[in-house]
Amino acid sequence: MFGVRVESLSEDARAWAARFPAPGVVESADGVWDPSVPSTARMYDFFLGGKDHGPADREAGLRVMAAAPSIANAARENRAFMRRVVEWAAASGIDQFVDIGTGIPTAPTPLDVARAIVPDAQVIGVDHDPLVLAHDRALVPGMRIVPGDVRDIDALIADLDRWVDWDRRVAVLLIAVLHFVTDEQDPAGIVAALAERMTPGSVVAVSHVCSTGAVPEAVREIERVYQDATSRGVFRTDVEIAELFGRLDVVPPGVVSVQEWPFECGLEGGVPVRGVPVLGGVGVVPAFVSEPGDVAGAVEGLGGVLAERIASGVLDEGAKLRRDVLAAEFGVTRRVVDGALRDLIAAGTVVVLPGRGTFVKASRPRQYVKDYAVFPGRDGLGL
Repeated sequence: MFGVRVESLSEDARAWAARFPAPGVVESADGVWDPSVPSTARMYDFFLGGKDHGPADREAGLRVMAAAPSIANAARENRAFMRRVVEWAAASGIDQFVDIGTGIPTAPTPLDVARAIVPDAQVIGVDHDPLVLAHDRALVPGMRIVPGDVRDIDALIADLDRWVDWDRRVAVLLIAVLHFVTDEQDPAGIVAALAERMTPGSVVAVSHVCSTGAVPEAVREIERVYQDATSRGVFRTDVEIAELFGRLDVVPPGVVSVQEWPFECGLEGGVPVRGVPVLGGVGVVPAFVSEPGDVAGAVEGLGGVLAERIASGVLDEGAKLRRDVLAAEFGVTRRVVDGALRDLIAAGTVVVLPGRGTFVKASRPRQYVKDYAVFPGRDGLGL
């Protein structure tokens, strides 16, 4: 778990913070951020020994380290896991990578690792932290930066459609990300949504803090610290973490401690990772087995129904078209939904708004506010 407000700082931390101007809330082109609120990204930078963190981040990080002294080593092992995953994927021929929750750049970056093997590899970094986005643009010029939040997965996938060729294999990195997604925000659904968009042979890599084998007192204290950070932290059991992969084929050795993937190769001389185990694994998107036999026909059928509903006004101008709702209502995969929406976008009746999602085209911008979440029925599509 890698990422307390000023009022919770210790006396020493207050004295240290007093040496710096109090900038207050900072506004930027990418959003607003408050230096007094610990950031998960800046805390991770602190654990890795970086310099891009402030007093509140350091204070929160010290509280985590007091509860789990091996956390800095766990962060380094987690970073090494990312490197090995990218090396493995690039060596298998994958040249597209999406690093979700890319964080403050730390060498080697996924771009460095991928291009050492595939010189023209494309890496897309995704984050919602304004400070992270600024650092990534400044320090990793070869990586395309996409502002986005994995917790709004439909909007994120719609944004990624501009840059990712989903018909070719791609590796999506969810490194130390899903433990900042609560059960209500459906982390397994996020993985499933990505898998539905990806072609067979693509991979999803996940690392996640684990409560199984953890020191209970450490878990409770760390979760308390992250309650006051930019994202709440959630520990899960080893079984719950394995279940996040859903229908993906998990490659050997399975979901294991990050320093044991793909084999035991922990940092020499490092402190053993105790107190807060971090598990990692890689899933491969299998051949689609739940698609209709006639995918093109299913796409055309769904597109026809949506087009008719738009024309008749059942779907109002500005209505948000949620892929998960469409897939569930019509009993098809997101691949079919994506195909139907692409046809409607090409026809000019549906538009994608970066960072917001897919909508029925409206005549006025203010109409793009509705979330059409319930459909009346399948209309006998037989999909």
